[in-house]
Amino acid sequence: MSSFAHYPLCVPYLDIWKQKMQSRYDEAAIERIAQAAQFEYQNLYTTDHRHINQRATRWHLLNRILPGLALYRSLLGEHREKDRALSETEALIWACEEQRYKSYMQLLHIFPGLLVLRSVMTLQMHLYFPSRTWQITWLENNQRRIAFNIRRCIYLDILSDHGAPELTAVFCKMDEYLANIFPAHIGFMRTKTLASGADCCDFCYFLKEP
Repeated sequence: MSSFAHYPLCVPYLDIWKQKMQSRYDEAAIERIAQAAQFEYQNLYTTDHRHINQRATRWHLLNRILPGLALYRSLLGEHREKDRALSETEALIWACEEQRYKSYMQLLHIFPGLLVLRSVMTLQMHLYFPSRTWQITWLENNQRRIAFNIRRCIYLDILSDHGAPELTAVFCKMDEYLANIFPAHIGFMRTKTLASGADCCDFCYFLKEP
C-alpha cells in the first residue's frame, strides 16, 4: 500500500482561499471554485501521484504543487481566461505563503545579519530539496552571501507533465514576494529562472552594505 494512504484527500489552504476570495466573488462562485479545486486535487493525487513515496517530493506535491495546480484548474474553469486564472492563483498562493512564513519573518527582523536565513535555508535545502530530485550547485554560503543555482526543478517537471508549465512562474514569484518583506539589511537577487527558459535559477541572498 502506498505511504500516501494515511493522508486525507482534502486540498490544503481551502479555508484561506475561500476567505481571501470573499472580496472578489459571491458565495456561489466561491463554493464552485472550492469544490472544483477539491475535485481536481483528489483526481491528481489518486490518478497520477499516489505512488510517489520519497518524503521531500511528497511534501512539495501535497502542500504546494498539487494544491496550486488544482486551484489554477478550478479558476480556469470559472473564468476561461488563462491570464486571469494565473493572476488569481498567484494572489491566493501568496496569501498562504505569507501566513506560513510569518514566524520566520519575525525571526529575520529580530536577529541581525544572515544568521537565521543561513540556518533555516541550509536545513530546508537538506530536508526538502534532495539531490535525487533537484540539481543544486552551491556557490557561496557565508556571513555575507548565500548563493546557489538550481538546474532542475520538480515544479517545472511536474507542471509541464500536466500541461501547465506557466504555473511554475507563479511559484517563482513567491521567492520575490518573500524577499520583499525581508528586513532592510537583507537583499535578494535573481536574474533568471528555469520557468522563463533559462539554464538555471540563480539565487543570491546578501547582506546589504550599511
